[in-house]
Amino acid sequence: MEIEATVQVDYTMYKHFHYFSLFRKKDRNKSFLILMIMIPILFLLSAQLYVYNPENPVWVMGFTCVFFAVIFLIMKIFYAPKKYYRSVEKLLSIPYSVSFSEEKFENRQISTTATGSGSYQYDMIHKAYEEKDIFYIFITKRQAFLIPKTALTKGTPAGLRKLLQEKLGAKFVLCYKE
Repeated sequence: MEIEATVQVDYTMYKHFHYFSLFRKKDRNKSFLILMIMIPILFLLSAQLYVYNPENPVWVMGFTCVFFAVIFLIMKIFYAPKKYYRSVEKLLSIPYSVSFSEEKFENRQISTTATGSGSYQYDMIHKAYEEKDIFYIFITKRQAFLIPKTALTKGTPAGLRKLLQEKLGAKFVLCYKE
């Protein structure tokens, strides 16, 4: 069974990919929630301890560390995706097609400004994830093909899921409950 898709990455799609990459686990929403609860608690605790005892260098260092952790997290979540997308927008906005067969996964850029193609045996794929609306096919730890389910031009999301489960085994992760 051949499955095909044509994809053009926009900022919204890239932003979701960025957030997904921050917590790339089956229960990443839970991890994100724990982080978003713990940092403010630590911030308030260290601020309160600092107010009651500002001469103690331990509290000053703790407050400073938590403060910079909050700033870093805000930058990583809100500023970084837009900054990175803008730096590579021309490259990411080039449409590409992907096709899945029984033997391999192939991609091809569809543009007059840039051309390229790749062919990957399934054992070369680092990992694949399925979200509610999209598949992420990682060819390295940090590089992935984004394949929205609505972009499939041949085949179905269920067919692609079945193929990836067969070919990748434990390297395929379903990230939502049906």
